[in-house]
Amino acid sequence: MIDQSIPKGITQQLQDQRTVMWEQMHNEIAAMSTHGVNEIVPRAGHLINYDRPEIVIDAIRQTLAIAAEQAAPGSIAVPK
Repeated sequence: MIDQSIPKGITQQLQDQRTVMWEQMHNEIAAMSTHGVNEIVPRAGHLINYDRPEIVIDAIRQTLAIAAEQAAPGSIAVPK
């Protein structure tokens, strides 16, 4: 389990400000794409592919489905 306690010398207020800024930056990055999303996945850390592989698989399938909709007919096969 990842220790998510606040490091010594960092106040809760600073940690909260950092969290808000971090979320805003991620939202800005996601907004750069017409299909971008910033999703916080419960019970997942930096290794989301190990923690919640079903979420990763679903996101890949959604991405492939969107690409297939926008591509020329028959040019992309979406696995099920």
